[in-house]
Amino acid sequence: MKTKKHILILLAFLLISELTLLTIPNSMAAHGGAEVLSENSQLKHARVKRGSVSGSHKNLREANAIKDNEHTTNDNVAGKSVDSSPERLRDVNATQYNVNEIESNAGTTKSQAIKSNEPTKNITTNSAPLILYGALNLGAEIGVKESLTIGPHLFFYKETVLGMVLKTTQIQFKTNFYLNGKRFKDGFVLSPYLTYYKFTANSEDSDTSASGYGVGGIIAYRLFWANGFNLGFGLGVIAYNTDGEQTSYSSKGKSKTIELAQSASNASLELTLGFAF
Repeated sequence: MKTKKHILILLAFLLISELTLLTIPNSMAAHGGAEVLSENSQLKHARVKRGSVSGSHKNLREANAIKDNEHTTNDNVAGKSVDSSPERLRDVNATQYNVNEIESNAGTTKSQAIKSNEPTKNITTNSAPLILYGALNLGAEIGVKESLTIGPHLFFYKETVLGMVLKTTQIQFKTNFYLNGKRFKDGFVLSPYLTYYKFTANSEDSDTSASGYGVGGIIAYRLFWANGFNLGFGLGVIAYNTDGEQTSYSSKGKSKTIELAQSASNASLELTLGFAF
């Protein structure tokens, strides 16, 4: 009985020992597996990290390449990387010369176009003698310089007094100085002139004539519009001398004496209407 009990205890001891031996390797295996997994995880993490580093280096290289390209482009634009060989410099200088010449020609063409559109002539009439005593008149100005015009002005006056027909023909030659420096633009105009006179007095009983010369000048202010229309107001003086005979005539109990030979000076008035083209 006691022997049987010892056998059972021995078998139990052997079983416990066997179980202990089985448990220890499994535990060690489990622990070793965990270490292996940990090593694999670390290795994978290291690979990922290396990949990230490699990717970062790649991105950095690409960024540097882009930056280098930008610097190269900017340098080319700024002329830092332009070919400075003599041939290249000659080409650049030739191109710049052509550009400057084209710009100069364009400016000249524009200036000529502007000048070609500016008026060079002006037709005028002085309304003052027309209003005061009915003298018809017409004048012309022709531009000869930027601020200078010349031209004739013609007057014709006819009156009948006591059966005698009186006619006055006047031819002026005027020089007009535009004091603003530009003809046919707003401003003051100084106009000295020479005048030729021709007087005639005709009746049933006699015909008498006289002629003479005069010199005068007018200072006027003129206004010009873009459509060519212009106005002027001026004051001046004229001195003249005519040679001729004294003539007397009568009609219906009335008599009148006309002295054609005169030397005198008078004030003159100018109210001009004109059209420049």
